[in-house]
Amino acid sequence: MSGDVDRLLELVLSNPVNRAVLDRAPGLGVADWWLTAGAVFQTVWNCLDGRDPQQASWTNEKTSVNTRSMTQPQKRDKFNNAEAPVLAKQLGFTHPAGKTLSKRFAYFEDESRFLVVAGAQEGTDVQRALATGVAHRGDRQLVIALPAGHTNATQQRSAWLTDEARPQLHEHNAGVVSPLQARTTGDTVDALLHKLGSDSPSAELAKASKPLYLGAQGDSVRHLVDWAATHPDLDSAHRRGVRSWQSNGQRVLTIQRAGTDIQVTAGIHYTSAEQAPKPVTIPTGGTMADHTLTDIQDRVTTAITHRRSGESPIHRPDEHWLQAVIRRSPRLVGVEQPALREIPAWRPADSPAKWGRGFIDLLGRDGHGNIRIIETKLASNQDELLVLQGLDYYLWATVFREVLQTQLTTHDNAHLEIHYVLGEAPGKTTSLPPVTRALALALSPQIRWHFHTVTDWYDENSKPNAVMRPEHTLL
Repeated sequence: MSGDVDRLLELVLSNPVNRAVLDRAPGLGVADWWLTAGAVFQTVWNCLDGRDPQQASWTNEKTSVNTRSMTQPQKRDKFNNAEAPVLAKQLGFTHPAGKTLSKRFAYFEDESRFLVVAGAQEGTDVQRALATGVAHRGDRQLVIALPAGHTNATQQRSAWLTDEARPQLHEHNAGVVSPLQARTTGDTVDALLHKLGSDSPSAELAKASKPLYLGAQGDSVRHLVDWAATHPDLDSAHRRGVRSWQSNGQRVLTIQRAGTDIQVTAGIHYTSAEQAPKPVTIPTGGTMADHTLTDIQDRVTTAITHRRSGESPIHRPDEHWLQAVIRRSPRLVGVEQPALREIPAWRPADSPAKWGRGFIDLLGRDGHGNIRIIETKLASNQDELLVLQGLDYYLWATVFREVLQTQLTTHDNAHLEIHYVLGEAPGKTTSLPPVTRALALALSPQIRWHFHTVTDWYDENSKPNAVMRPEHTLL
């Protein structure tokens, strides 16, 4: 530590302005004074970057740029080429990585270490630094430097990796790099429990997953609800604050409160205001006229037809369609009844918010009595965060284990397993991208995981078929 202090004093005193202040300040008769803030920080930063210690700011007049007017690529380029090398030097790295990698981050290496430096301009995509680093570190120690306030997801996930793959984590703030305390798996559980606050896991799940209950207000839409609940081409997709139904994963009917009234939206739920169907409002104490009921049913029926046999982008083999197939036939992926669908879970985020909502596609008991966490993706998606998303849900299920065991009537010793289910396109063979392969193999051996492939899931005239690979086996 004394060597670090001596080096700091050397850098600070290399600035003649600082030396002058220290020489003259004692003669001013001020009882308590300090040399701090920019006088220390800017001087050290300038020295580490090879600049004049007296330079007043990061950029001089010739190079000054208003970052507010910069585009995202410009901000990224500025950080990766001007700021990241300064941060890397503080960690002992002087050589950029030799191979071409994603431009999202800055990369440095030496014989035994591989460094990924992420800037705050990447927002929540900072979380991708872990995926990229694990995939490209080789057999070297992975080191990651993240912007302050953007570290929670990476800290949570790193604890569940093998010793060899687990990175050394640092954060940077105002040009200064500091080490982050490594979390244990127990720490990650405590972090999620802290997020729940005073709620127990049981109370939090009940609060988050109970769908809207209309009570007496529901009398005005009773016939519509009964029709939707028994329709062979509709699946319930109720969530907190809303009752809704989908056709092959596409929402086509929604019922919710609008003040004291009931609001019904029927048809393809486009996101744009121009295309979105106009809702129908049923006043409090009112009844739905027969012609209104018929009109809503016709809109839903038309939407079902468009989804099942219309044109793209409504009729297409998307991820929602794949999820609907598996939810209707959970045995495809080895899940017996009862099966829980669209379970609200907390996922860590590399953002100041630290946490965000996610929804587990399917979760249920298998034939062995274990609990399967199903995460579905299109094989063509090539999502580099697939493995980490499954890991997030595994941690959530670890915290909520007792609640899940009760709902699924499983044994106290039942294992949690992550099952990654990939929907293949006709005539194509699934090949996992390098990032997915590296992350899967980097998961702690205590985590049970499998990959599945599903074929013929989009052709309604064919029977879907799923194949599960052995535990800890890649495609």
